[in-house]
Amino acid sequence: MALQIRRGLEAGRAAVTPAPGELLFTTDQSKLYIGDGATVGGTLVTGSGIGNVVEDTTPQLGGNLDVNSYSIVSTSNGNIILDPNGSGTIQLNANITTTGNITKTGELNITSTTFTSFGNDTTLVDGNVTITRNSYASTPGSGFLYQQHHNTADAVNFTFFRSRGTALARTSVVNNDDIADISFISNDGTAGVGVGNITCQVDGAVSTGRIPGRFGFLLHDGIISGTGGLREVAQLNSAGVWKVNAIQNLNGTDLTLTATTVNVAGNVQINAQGDLRFADTDSSNWVAFQAPGTVAANVTWTLPGADGTAGYVLSTDGSGTLTWVAQTGGGTSLQSRNTVAVTTTSLADTATGNVTFTGAAKGYVLYKIQTTGAAWVRLYTDISNRTADASRAEGVDPAAGAGVVAEVITTGAQTILISPGTLGFNNESSPVTEIYAAVTNKTGSTATITVTLTILKIEV
Repeated sequence: MALQIRRGLEAGRAAVTPAPGELLFTTDQSKLYIGDGATVGGTLVTGSGIGNVVEDTTPQLGGNLDVNSYSIVSTSNGNIILDPNGSGTIQLNANITTTGNITKTGELNITSTTFTSFGNDTTLVDGNVTITRNSYASTPGSGFLYQQHHNTADAVNFTFFRSRGTALARTSVVNNDDIADISFISNDGTAGVGVGNITCQVDGAVSTGRIPGRFGFLLHDGIISGTGGLREVAQLNSAGVWKVNAIQNLNGTDLTLTATTVNVAGNVQINAQGDLRFADTDSSNWVAFQAPGTVAANVTWTLPGADGTAGYVLSTDGSGTLTWVAQTGGGTSLQSRNTVAVTTTSLADTATGNVTFTGAAKGYVLYKIQTTGAAWVRLYTDISNRTADASRAEGVDPAAGAGVVAEVITTGAQTILISPGTLGFNNESSPVTEIYAAVTNKTGSTATITVTLTILKIEV
């Protein structure tokens, strides 16, 4: 007799209990069931399954494809192509693992609502990303392009994040840790060689919310040997200090610094008889100092700490110390007298204080001695004679050759005229422009005494 198969929809199968041996086929899912007279809907017919779908050139699945722990394998190195046809997408709901390459001939658009991660944080797998080009392109957007399109003044960060520990248990970095290195590498015909490197490092102690940093700039100069062959040629530290061994003009012959004040912590050397120039208001002309063509030995001149009297000139003591002195000789006019003054410390009555008239003269004519209070004033040629004369009593004449230039006793604020004028001089082994004095307070109470000398310089 003819084979009969009951047909119907999957939804209606639950209302049918096929007789023993009766077949039931669902037209919407293309499944075949066999009845046993008791099971509602029958039992799904299973077995070795379909051996191939070669005969069906457009097979379709009626449900999910369960590979049952097996693989989809292509023989003879054939491609496996998943083509959603048109605007459809291929959705992978789990991890992708590959032992070979992933090749995309068109645009590779990765859209993620959170993060796209190379080197998964949760599994602690280190990840590397390599982008290779084998052809040159100069059009805008060629190479590695990081785009942003928004109306906010600030930008989304391109971030390098570094910690110690692990991705799941991060710990603090410490001083001198590298945060990131941007390396520039080329090929010497045999292997890759580091040409340059920009590094960001921790520059000091780390505390909560504070990690000071510095940038280092490394280059290969073609001479340095060793690992990498790179050396640091410049550094910008956490204090904003730019460190570099040499600065040279890039174009032309001028290097311009526009800061109002340029502070130099050490020495400044102008090489090859260059000028130290001082320009006028519009910088069109200048005056300059210049070293001689040949310098036999290094010389340093120390300038005086204050301005001199009008008409004075700079004079050296032969040891590099410059002072202001009255101009003499050379057909100039004769010198004018001048005054020098000094004030003692607070002295008790009858107490004596030693004072020095600094920058006076090596040799001089003494005209007057003036005091602001009663005092006994003695002038000396040198310090040793002043010390030797300290025990001499008032009213006792000094011995001949004792180094006493002059002495006066005043009864108050008084000027004593030295008539005729007395010659005085500095008698140190290396004469200096200083006059040494001893002043005894005779005011009757504690006081400071100012002594003023009127002198004519005859040796400077």
